[in-house]
Amino acid sequence: MNLPRALDETHGRSVTIDMQDLGSGETFLGKPREPTEMRYSCQRSSLSLSLHVALVAIQVFLLVVWHQEWEHGIIFSVDKELRVARLVKGILTTFITLYSALLVFITQSLALRRDLHRRQLLTATHDNAVAWSGLGSAVARLWDQRAIPASSIGVLTALTYLASISALHTAFPGVAAPQSLFINQSVPISTQSLPTFNLSGVNETNSQDFLFAAEQYAARSLSFLPFSTPSNTLGLHEATLYDVLEPNPGTGSARVNATSFSISCGYIPDTAFNATTQIINAGGTYSWLGLTDLDVITTVAAAPFPDPARNSNLSDNFYYLGFPHPAVFYTSIPVLDSNNNTAPWIKLSDVDSNAAAKAVQVSRCSLRLIEQTVLVDSQSHNLTSFASEMPQTSTWVPFSGQPANVSTVYLHDVENQLAKIVASMFWMLGHRAPVSAYTDTSSAESFNVSLLAGQAIVTRLVIQDRLDLNVISIVECLVASLVLLGLSFRFSRLGRREPHATKLDGLDMLQTIWLFRDNPGVAASLEQVQVPTDVNLRRAGMVQVQLIDMDVCMTELTEELGEISMDKDKLSELTHRLEKPLGEEV
Repeated sequence: MNLPRALDETHGRSVTIDMQDLGSGETFLGKPREPTEMRYSCQRSSLSLSLHVALVAIQVFLLVVWHQEWEHGIIFSVDKELRVARLVKGILTTFITLYSALLVFITQSLALRRDLHRRQLLTATHDNAVAWSGLGSAVARLWDQRAIPASSIGVLTALTYLASISALHTAFPGVAAPQSLFINQSVPISTQSLPTFNLSGVNETNSQDFLFAAEQYAARSLSFLPFSTPSNTLGLHEATLYDVLEPNPGTGSARVNATSFSISCGYIPDTAFNATTQIINAGGTYSWLGLTDLDVITTVAAAPFPDPARNSNLSDNFYYLGFPHPAVFYTSIPVLDSNNNTAPWIKLSDVDSNAAAKAVQVSRCSLRLIEQTVLVDSQSHNLTSFASEMPQTSTWVPFSGQPANVSTVYLHDVENQLAKIVASMFWMLGHRAPVSAYTDTSSAESFNVSLLAGQAIVTRLVIQDRLDLNVISIVECLVASLVLLGLSFRFSRLGRREPHATKLDGLDMLQTIWLFRDNPGVAASLEQVQVPTDVNLRRAGMVQVQLIDMDVCMTELTEELGEISMDKDKLSELTHRLEKPLGEEV
């Protein structure tokens, strides 16, 4: 059952109310009821602005990541380069394609609604709508403005927006890509360290024989020292022994362990010399002086027999350099300290007129080891960086045993040379065998020298890939995103209320037919075009029109009818109202 048709004299339209529509959720006047939240275009405008702002934020975030080089933490092997490159490009391309398509759809619909509500030239509406169909159409419409200028700004806006989308779509897939580079990789390498004895067969019975054999071995190994050069004494530098790297693929420098020998000497007060026995009493230590020539610095030999006054064993008078006792030295030449002072002299002429040297200085020296690290070249194994611990100044002071802090006891010239000799002895002991066999002892079979094994870390160059951001592409995308954001404000209609008829998302054939039937006055205002060329049609469309009527009264009436819960009484009243001409309404 259809209610009488009501004529809208203002618009020349008629509507029909169907009884079957009652309570069906549809409004009268043949228009479907839509949710209340869809009556405001601000929702789509808000979505448009949010998407554009998010796009700018993405580019800013990528710029920060590039500046901080956070993406360089993503490292992968070279054999995965092609796979990662395809994956990264595919993800970026898919993302920007979908994102830009959504932006164009929303912005195009907002631009169309804006043109439909504005009273402007029909040709301008046509040019704007066609310009949004693609870059080529936008360029063609912009060219048409030369002959018939209808909407230069609108077409230029569409062209700029689509061009920015195209630039974004082109640049964004190149934002990130794999980059091959050489990186340093740490590799543990074995080293040869200090020499060591095999003490498995040494006991109290043969310990003295073992020490004697070791002493002979070391002394005869020193025969190579005068012929040594830095190239064939790897592991030895002045008074320092450093670990020698095994062959390795490393580059640059590596840090290895090193041991420096430091010797400190002091004079012995209350020293007495017996010319008959040539025994020197150096602070309670009895040793044979055994003077030979003038101008020498040498060690004193241990007494060949126990001193009767001490009634001690022979072994009590043996002193080996630093193991563990200090060594006693004498010199017949003056040894000056940093203050140009000499140690006390023992006048031999007073007790032995036949002595070649008339006076000697007797001193006692102690040894300490300094553990440190040094830098060596990974390939040549030569020392590249070394902080010398050798003193540059020293003064004569009384020897007071093995001091807790020997930094105050210096005779740097003598001490440094002694330290070098000791270091050389240790190096030769581990790297050069004696020229002739040492004396056989009971421990000879178990006596051998080996090098301690150590470990160092070297760096080698390996080719790997890492993710790298292209700052040029990021800047291009950022500029394009800012342009898109600025243009989106032009089509924003936040807070503007629109009638339901404006829910148009395009101007295809169906939408065009609907608009033509909804606006019969447009046809009457257009001139008849005999030849429908583009130029003739654009010229005929140079009339002011408003395709969507914004009649507030009609809109309010439509909403009122759509929201009333109908019953029979109200239906009759409404039918009575619609049967009267609109002009008779009070």
